[in-house]
Amino acid sequence: MKLFDVNGKRAIVTGGSRGLGGAMAVGLMEHGCKVAVVAASPQTAERVAAFARPGWEYGCVAADLSRQEERERAFRESLELLDGRVDLLVNAAGIQRKHPCAEFP
Repeated sequence: MKLFDVNGKRAIVTGGSRGLGGAMAVGLMEHGCKVAVVAASPQTAERVAAFARPGWEYGCVAADLSRQEERERAFRESLELLDGRVDLLVNAAGIQRKHPCAEFP
């Protein structure tokens, strides 16, 4: 057994359509993990398709994770995409508000 082997595992990656979450999704898929990418953008599937490679297994769910009902729906849909099994969860969803340091609310 190889330490950190994710081949054949199933993962949910929130915030996985770009940034750190996208990089984590790529790394997992590159190493044989089937990934459900959850992100807020309605263009989630198009964004992931832009960096995915042939043979990678993934599915996409667009959801606003700040809303309880959306989180529940996203989890159900992710489970369906992953054949009912989750081995890994990467929580990379978040927001960023930019303000000058001295004026940050």
